[in-house]
Amino acid sequence: MDERLATCLDLTLLFAACLEHMGIAPLIVLTKGHALAGAWLSPHHDFGTSVTDDAPSLRNRLNLDDLLLFETTLCCQSPAPGFRAACQAAADQLVPDRDEMFELVIDIQRAR
Repeated sequence: MDERLATCLDLTLLFAACLEHMGIAPLIVLTKGHALAGAWLSPHHDFGTSVTDDAPSLRNRLNLDDLLLFETTLCCQSPAPGFRAACQAAADQLVPDRDEMFELVIDIQRAR
């Protein structure tokens, strides 16, 4: 913590745990070599399963504002970019041209 260093997975799990502790349903998105955190914006939404590898469905839910995703590693920068920049950085990783990089999304609340 003193050196402000962590892996993307370390930070994603930390943010997911914090979101869940606040009563917000967290998501973990895994791409090849990277991880992102996210959350459902409505308690009534989910993918119908705890794990999915459907990138278009994730993008659709993101575009409909059913969920948000954010790049967790930006919090280690000094000064840290704002939350909007973190959300945009996550969205940039999920564009259709990068579908080959997408692995899966884990719905933590559904998995429990």
